[in-house]
Amino acid sequence: MFIWILKDRLLPARMAAEEAARAGIRWVQIKAQQGIGNYNAALIGEYVNAFEDQGIDVWLWGYLVGLDWLGRSQALMEAQKTVELCQALSPAGWIIDAEAEYKRKNTAGCANTYLTHLRTAMPDLSIGLCSYRFPSVHPEFPWRPFLGGTTGCDFHMPQVYWAEAHNPAAQLVRSCGELKALKDIPIVPVGAAYTEGGWEPTVPEMDAFHAQVLKLGLPAESWWEWYFATVRRPQFWATIKSHPWPTVSPPLPPPTIEQLVARLVEQARLHGWEV
Repeated sequence: MFIWILKDRLLPARMAAEEAARAGIRWVQIKAQQGIGNYNAALIGEYVNAFEDQGIDVWLWGYLVGLDWLGRSQALMEAQKTVELCQALSPAGWIIDAEAEYKRKNTAGCANTYLTHLRTAMPDLSIGLCSYRFPSVHPEFPWRPFLGGTTGCDFHMPQVYWAEAHNPAAQLVRSCGELKALKDIPIVPVGAAYTEGGWEPTVPEMDAFHAQVLKLGLPAESWWEWYFATVRRPQFWATIKSHPWPTVSPPLPPPTIEQLVARLVEQARLHGWEV
């Protein structure tokens, strides 16, 4: 689940984490940065600890703008802020939210600067790009700098919000096709669990989105957004909780010395040797 604004008065951190664990949520993404500034600074540490105590992976995300209002690059300062937050909170990974501001001229260099500095400072950090679902509709967005070379993001995280429509499965298939054509890296789509201008997804549509994620064999999924789903539209939360997800069996433990000896003895006897 994506978490936008932490509202402790509605659901304190410990209760939020316990509810997420009961729902089978395995990872959350909390907003930590807006441009060159902090976001949710007063509560984020408390929430990170609470979710991690429940065995839930915590990722952080930041909304990047690239250029200030005078058109000057602030990408280096944004990268420095990201590094500062990751060093302080030790998230499982980082998610870049880059949208309309990055459709302006001269933002390709900002993307390069940001990722080069971030990769240099934190080479092992897993980074995802959360942006538009259809690259063909947003050709002015600097896809190549965000995805290419040795500094590019590790996975796509498209915002497959089928707003004003009712075909989530078809939109997800199209999104995956267009993104794979840009760079063949894992895709972790974000589904719609919010309302917008009188439109809202139906429960069957949310179920269809999840079913298509499984059908495509995608490694994970997320939803926008926590507050809408848990507080404003409880039916959204109920359907997310009900979605099955394949479980991965833990690796078998290595055999003990006694087991190894017993196997050798059995093999020897099968060959007619006296032990």
